[in-house]
Amino acid sequence: MNRYKYWYPSTLTLLNLALGFVAILLNHPVYSLLLILIGCFLDVFDGILARLLKATSAFGKELDSLADIVTFGVAPAFLVYQHCLDHTVLNLLLVTLLPVFSAIRLAKFNNDGSQKSNFAGLPTPANGLFFASMPYLFQTTTITVAYLLPLILLFCILMVSPLRMFAFKDVGKGGPNTFFPLLFLVIVLIASFFLSLSVIPAGVIVYILLSVVYHLFVNRTQLKSV
Repeated sequence: MNRYKYWYPSTLTLLNLALGFVAILLNHPVYSLLLILIGCFLDVFDGILARLLKATSAFGKELDSLADIVTFGVAPAFLVYQHCLDHTVLNLLLVTLLPVFSAIRLAKFNNDGSQKSNFAGLPTPANGLFFASMPYLFQTTTITVAYLLPLILLFCILMVSPLRMFAFKDVGKGGPNTFFPLLFLVIVLIASFFLSLSVIPAGVIVYILLSVVYHLFVNRTQLKSV
């Protein structure tokens, strides 16, 4: 067991990568989105499994980032370019920012020891889910490129920003690291009954807004403790 325990979480990580690659090959507004969504769940559970088995490693951390850049960086950018944008040089350059800033975000995370209980900047999976849902939204809503292009720039900035965003790692320990994730889950669960797949980008927006409040709360608490 001890010899092979590291491969159990790594297998989930590789499945995440495979789903991202298949999402690119399918190039479908709904099926590709669902594959990336499943990849997001695998990205969460590989970390949980690694901690439960005490099988965290530098190898697993790097493998996780390589999988994330495919599933949440390259795949969403490809889908946006194929389904939402005219194939101009400007649009090509703009959509390329998504995997580029995703890579920067992942590299920062791997070298930042302060992101153990929360995140600094928008996590790559949240960014990937948001933009992977754009082809679906373009088919089912009135959203246009006029909204999409500024959103690409905004989300790229958010990924590398110092904004503290809550995680789900310390949910059982109480305080803001429990309250905000649970509030988020309740809101998304209720919204899912009304929004169908549109709950995915809506959930990301809710996550960002709640994280702004979380950031202010955490900073205020830290100042009081000084």
